[in-house]
Amino acid sequence: MRIFSPVILYVSLFSLVGLYSCTTDSQRTSTLYTIPQKDTLLFTSKAFNLSLPSCKEDSNNCATVSIRWVEVQKPNVNTRTNLSNKRVIPFINSAVHKAILENLRWDVTNFQDNDSASMESLAKAFLNDYLRDRSEANNTDPIQWNCSIEVSVEHNTQHFIALRSSSYIYTGGAHPLQTTNYYVIATHNPRFLTLQDMVKDTANLRTIVEMELRRMYDIPIHQDLRNNGFMLSENSLPLTSNFAFTRNGLTLVYNPYDISPYSMGMHTIQLPYQALAGLLRRDIAQSVR
Repeated sequence: MRIFSPVILYVSLFSLVGLYSCTTDSQRTSTLYTIPQKDTLLFTSKAFNLSLPSCKEDSNNCATVSIRWVEVQKPNVNTRTNLSNKRVIPFINSAVHKAILENLRWDVTNFQDNDSASMESLAKAFLNDYLRDRSEANNTDPIQWNCSIEVSVEHNTQHFIALRSSSYIYTGGAHPLQTTNYYVIATHNPRFLTLQDMVKDTANLRTIVEMELRRMYDIPIHQDLRNNGFMLSENSLPLTSNFAFTRNGLTLVYNPYDISPYSMGMHTIQLPYQALAGLLRRDIAQSVR
């Protein structure tokens, strides 16, 4: 996997799953904190861990789930804020919860289309899938399954908040699956924002992103991207919807299989604000830093 400067990518590795003898600290609150500069919302970090009892005796006969996330706290009565807290707080907390379930749901049998499933039920189902797999394999070739998910605040301004959802999931096979997904949320009128909401010239932005990708992989402009390992329908890099504005600029992520095989890893592109001059909508340009 290639990581490029200054990459906003990390994967929290595993704290793990305990079926019927589970340890959970999802109700415990740790580290109350704020993201620096112009913050108006207070977040607290939470965690949920679940692991099979067998993990204590044999790490190779083990399945674990570790989930860490943030929740918005109600502001102190003395805190002055112009945010519509009654709407934005539940919207952000719901977005965090859905991001967790989205990562869990895709790796659990019979839960792909179940929107009502809870974090706990999906975690237990992950363990059950492991036990079923081991039973079908007659417990030969011991293996460890891991599911680690973390949702954190990437950037927090008075106008929008960017959430980062990172996951690491291994259920056997040649390699784990690691992904990073961003969610940008408007705070005054809570909704998910797209690049089109924040950038007035996405066509030019797409060209800049492709040029940066070519620079990172030393691919000359006259060479076809498809001849350099990229899985594209044409010799043109599509603009991803997986993005976040940070203190340093615009970060865009192409997860494994989005535009290339797993062996090429995750592609993280960061453009400094100088490279975005004239591309951002005026109100966004004033609020991103």
